[in-house]
Amino acid sequence: MSQWLSTYRALVPDYGLSRLCGCSYWKSVFGACVPDPELDRQFSIPSTHAFFLYGAEGNGKRTLAGALAADLVKKDYLFSRIPGGDLAGENEAETAENISALLEEIPGAIGADTAGVCVLIEDFQFLVEDKKTVRALETGLERLMNHQASCVIIGVAETREHYPARLEKLMLPCPIGLPDEKERREYLERAMEDDLPHEHGLSYKKMAEMTEGLNYDKLDKLIGLAAMLLKQRMKFLFGKNREQMAVARRQGLVFITEEMFRQMVEHLLSGIRQTDMTQCFQPLAGAVPVMHGQAAGTGGRIPGLKSEWTGLPETENGKTGLNDTDRELETELGQGRSMMDMMDDLDLDEL
Repeated sequence: MSQWLSTYRALVPDYGLSRLCGCSYWKSVFGACVPDPELDRQFSIPSTHAFFLYGAEGNGKRTLAGALAADLVKKDYLFSRIPGGDLAGENEAETAENISALLEEIPGAIGADTAGVCVLIEDFQFLVEDKKTVRALETGLERLMNHQASCVIIGVAETREHYPARLEKLMLPCPIGLPDEKERREYLERAMEDDLPHEHGLSYKKMAEMTEGLNYDKLDKLIGLAAMLLKQRMKFLFGKNREQMAVARRQGLVFITEEMFRQMVEHLLSGIRQTDMTQCFQPLAGAVPVMHGQAAGTGGRIPGLKSEWTGLPETENGKTGLNDTDRELETELGQGRSMMDMMDDLDLDEL
């Protein structure tokens, strides 16, 4: 095997295109690149494919490319991931030579144990700034297509700037934009369904409406923050009582309120770092979960526990007893101290 493909051979993620949320159109296009000899013959699908994925950071370009590579590797393709900066030489001529050498390696790498080759080129903008390098790309891609080499070439960049029109006939431009409302809902629901119950708190439909303008990277951060907040609310409400925590999770009694979710979104949109979140996030005092319309600790009953919210026996005056955590929480909230004020001990590394 030659230099570029072997040196930059890479592992693929543990997911394929079918497990991705959103980008339904591009998933269909890329999925057609996965070999199916019978259907490929019926529909005259070529063996050589080339795509240029562009769009803002966090929109899912590399995730899409990685998912396609994972599906191809299952079909015995070799996968190499090459930084565009490594292909770029000290001058235009050297860059063109590197591009030509890479593309010329591909037919020779295909053999008995390798059905095809998939190459992901990061920072593709480095390779389309000069006429010689563009010509090297054109020549190399044309040779692969004439050779009918089984390969998929993917270039990735944040912008289409400098991408020459002459390459479009050989390397399909693929604009990867922000997820729409349906895609955001699907993404959030799949990621959060085990933590945020549908029947309590905020619906996924409402979450999708409130997250307009967020890319997949920010949605991931939002999901992480939601999990952190739920963890902390469990700790403050139940202390170390794992039985109460388990029942509360089963019954969906601890959830993110709409106000809390709205402020998380606003902070992510304003560019505040995740580690700053607990210092500046100030939700209203709706941080106490509600059971049958009553706040926790005021008579709401958890099914499956022997007493009311705390699970403790009643006191002499007939009132439900509060454990230390409940009493501390009730006191601090009563003094106007928000839940986020009590999150200074949040251990980000633990999460």
